[in-house]
Amino acid sequence: MIANRYGEEGYPPFRSQRLFSENGQWYFDTREGAQVGPYHDLKEVKNALAVFIAQRLLISENSRTMDSEYIPGSQDGIEHLVEELYTFLQQYKLKGQTAAMLWANQRLRELLRNRDNLPGLSARKDAIRYALDLDIN
Repeated sequence: MIANRYGEEGYPPFRSQRLFSENGQWYFDTREGAQVGPYHDLKEVKNALAVFIAQRLLISENSRTMDSEYIPGSQDGIEHLVEELYTFLQQYKLKGQTAAMLWANQRLRELLRNRDNLPGLSARKDAIRYALDLDIN
């Protein structure tokens, strides 16, 4: 069953796959109808989409409260990436670039030592490495 997203009313609209490949390049669609890309591979486009979602969450966090059933990124199976990148961007916004970089490096060390079955452990590490290479203004 498809559930409504935050702010949607009535029957949920048709949803299509957000990630797609065309001519060997990867893209993602936004809710606003824009196509973002190209990216070299599926891993890179997933990281870019997670950053996009995390940035939107950061922008909208003051204007709404999060619905407890809404898990950002779950539609695309990247909720764990969104979680990591949201925290990185939040550190950046609240404390600046140096604090965000310190957080990311510390988080990477934690993930490298992790012996638990944390969902998407390898993808989480890749997302944080991706965030470290971002040029955020």
